[in-house]
Amino acid sequence: MPKPIDYYQNVIIKSVEKISDMDYEEWKWRDEYINFQGILSIWESTEKFKGQHYISFNNLMGDWMHTGYGTYTISDNIITMTTRNTIYKFKIIHK
Repeated sequence: MPKPIDYYQNVIIKSVEKISDMDYEEWKWRDEYINFQGILSIWESTEKFKGQHYISFNNLMGDWMHTGYGTYTISDNIITMTTRNTIYKFKIIHK
């Protein structure tokens, strides 16, 4: 069962950057979430990927997405999540 690490009430996805050799057609769904605004949660795996983190993101309309496992940093109200395929940047509007 994943362990909740932190959450933010109002966040915007500012950018996604492809960093793997994954075929663009398979990767491109991430682009659709740029400027998506909602609630962000950071989770830590306690089982298969023990100690690794992922982000889940949703809005009140029922739209959602989550990242793969990776590492994250927070600096100047920007959460940067780096996974095997993508670098996501989220701007914190309100904690």
